[in-house]
Amino acid sequence: MSERSSNKQEVESFGHIIKSLRERVKLTAIGYLHETEDAEDVVQEALMRCWIARKRLGSIDELPAFAMRTVKNLCIDRLRRQSNRRQTSTDHLDLYDETPTADAKLMLQDQQAWMMKCIKQLPPSLRGVLQMKGIDGLSYQEMATILGTTEAAVRSKVSKARQKLWTLYRSRK
Repeated sequence: MSERSSNKQEVESFGHIIKSLRERVKLTAIGYLHETEDAEDVVQEALMRCWIARKRLGSIDELPAFAMRTVKNLCIDRLRRQSNRRQTSTDHLDLYDETPTADAKLMLQDQQAWMMKCIKQLPPSLRGVLQMKGIDGLSYQEMATILGTTEAAVRSKVSKARQKLWTLYRSRK
């Protein structure tokens, strides 16, 4: 087999796997970032990194796990950068007064109350997985055992619950 046909097969094989993965990694990115455009940017970067790393991977079968791990890490990095930017933009306020103002306390209480209202609006099954993950701190594997299902199904349900909660939270007018 010539090098050219070998490269063509490699590109086709990579493309086929990425096609089947793309929606899953995008949903993961949306779950972290809550913004479709940001998620799409992360997915593009992750897929580029997958292409670059393809020869380092033991086999093409390792690509899905590598892609998911890469998306997760890129999302976390992006969230950290956003948090640092927000912190930097408010640092000058912290120099003057470290205690929150009465208005800030009221706003925080209002936001917490709204979040609790939104959580209560979720169907019990979605509310339950959010509690297990966010409050009880269970791993996906532990949740899957308790719920009698697969880790993938639990991840999907947690993602769905987070998306629904975020939609409800943002619907406040």
